[in-house]
Amino acid sequence: MDVEKLFHMTGGAGPTSYAKNSYLQKNVSDMVKHITLETLQELYLELTPKTISIADLGCSSGPNSLATIKAMVETVEKTDRKSGEAPEFYVYLNDLPTNDFNSVFRALPDFYRQLSIERNGACPSVFISGCPGSFYGRLLPKNSLHFIYSSNSLHWLSKVPPGLYNEEGESVNKGNIYISESSSPAVSLAYFNQFQEDFSLFLGSRSKELVVGGRMVLILLGRVGSDHVDRGNYILWELLSRSLANLVSKQDLISTSSKMDVENIFHMTGGSGSTSYANNSSFQMKASDMVKHITVETIEQLYLESFPKTIGIADMGCSSGRNSLPVIKTIVESVEEIGRLLAEPPEFYVYLNDLPSNDFNSIFKALPDFFRQLMEERNGGCPSIFFAGCAGSFYGRLLPKNSMHFVYSSYCLHWLSKVPPSLYNEKGESLNKGNLYISESSPPAVSLAYLLQFQEDFSVFLRSRSKELVCRGRMLLILLGRVDQDNHVDRGNSFFWELLSRSLTILASQGKLNKEKLDCYHAHFYAPSKWEIEDQVRREGSFFLDRFEMYQPEKTCNGTSYGFAVAMTVRAAQEVMLRHHFGLEVDGILDTLFEIYGNMVDEEMAKEEIEPFTFLLVLRKL
Repeated sequence: MDVEKLFHMTGGAGPTSYAKNSYLQKNVSDMVKHITLETLQELYLELTPKTISIADLGCSSGPNSLATIKAMVETVEKTDRKSGEAPEFYVYLNDLPTNDFNSVFRALPDFYRQLSIERNGACPSVFISGCPGSFYGRLLPKNSLHFIYSSNSLHWLSKVPPGLYNEEGESVNKGNIYISESSSPAVSLAYFNQFQEDFSLFLGSRSKELVVGGRMVLILLGRVGSDHVDRGNYILWELLSRSLANLVSKQDLISTSSKMDVENIFHMTGGSGSTSYANNSSFQMKASDMVKHITVETIEQLYLESFPKTIGIADMGCSSGRNSLPVIKTIVESVEEIGRLLAEPPEFYVYLNDLPSNDFNSIFKALPDFFRQLMEERNGGCPSIFFAGCAGSFYGRLLPKNSMHFVYSSYCLHWLSKVPPSLYNEKGESLNKGNLYISESSPPAVSLAYLLQFQEDFSVFLRSRSKELVCRGRMLLILLGRVDQDNHVDRGNSFFWELLSRSLTILASQGKLNKEKLDCYHAHFYAPSKWEIEDQVRREGSFFLDRFEMYQPEKTCNGTSYGFAVAMTVRAAQEVMLRHHFGLEVDGILDTLFEIYGNMVDEEMAKEEIEPFTFLLVLRKL
């Protein structure tokens, strides 16, 4: 059984979930909370770091982890009020790739809101990332952590001990789940050997990641005496074994020695359907491939300037598809090639960022195959790459100061942080009725509202990244744009919104959509001009625009019509928003809507070419 792929606490918030059934673990953590906080306080007073890096190893998907992190932050804050400026906190929440990270990330907005309310609107600088992988191996760069916390995790072994099976693959502990009174001495020895191997790996890995003087607080189940069989933790496994045996005797379970088919059990659980982004992001992938040479050139220039021992990379707006990991692979291979010629290759720390509602689970479950491919291509070797999921809006700070060397963002920055508020009058009525975006019938106030929102958002993005990037760090940004500075309406990106607006209007005229709701549905999108981008870069002042390119991605679509491919791409981006805005009435008509839309795109293409433009920017921090 592949424990790393299969083992995780039950996700979600249902009656059998870990989130609803982890009060015993919470009670234990609370009992020793004073020791955890004393240890952290001692560390802080001893080292007084400006940034404190904390890892919760085995965070699972329940509420316990964030409650512990909150207590840690408050402890340092109280200490710091006496000694100086409060530090920034960087927190890594670690568990296996199969863990339900989505639930953890979706709890973050409420976590930050609570911190802010308790401080009358102020909020400490706490940056939280998910770090998927087994803690029985390296997870983070060298000397990157100050404090490690692990609660009720280290009693779980990395695998079922191989010594439990004979040469024929038969169990030497039949009838038992764990060490029992009927188990042979070889069984307890097998478990002991596996623990020694695992715990040694754990300590060796953490020793590389912790700074000198760093601390670990580890909470785990154990036994008091030398006898493995007692009325402590052992008896719980014994009772579970008896319960299963009882079901087998009633034929409610089938007793079998066949091995679990991992290949068939492992699957994507969300974000892999026919309408998902994962299966409808070929246009984005083609565009990334078109500019791949620029990505490689940019990262090579950056590396040759300073030869950092650890390279921090962030993919902002990674989404849940398969496009992000190939880009990371390209970046790593480019640096590796230079590193082999000139110096020891660096370690890579990669932050995959998107909003808390993103399907991070799908990405994290793809990581084992990503690493396996790297190892196969290197005959068993593998570069030191450490991934973390970073949930939050990139229109604000996400990472510690000076922690990044390279920021990559593909097809994200044309999405605004919100629908421009000034699209609505004092009564809350839309100024742009009948349109999703800027149209020929839109008043001038509409295009101004979108421009102002873009300026505000892009300025915040640049300002936030300037704090996170090291001096001369680079950003490579790919986004949709427009060619004509003075005209927002063209047969490019704005035209796709016009056709979607027409498609929705058809359904509204048939009584399938509420017309009033349609009148106030607007896109949180803006296609800027080259001048508007350059102007914001100049105004913000932290970056130099090294490169600006314009592209038109190819329109080949692997056997389907261009209209169908566009419709599926737009659906992947808009379905959630449509469901949220229109509610239940949109259920059952989405297929019809995007069929109408796809046909419209094809009809328009037959009349005259539609030419959406993609911009590429390379920015260097001054």
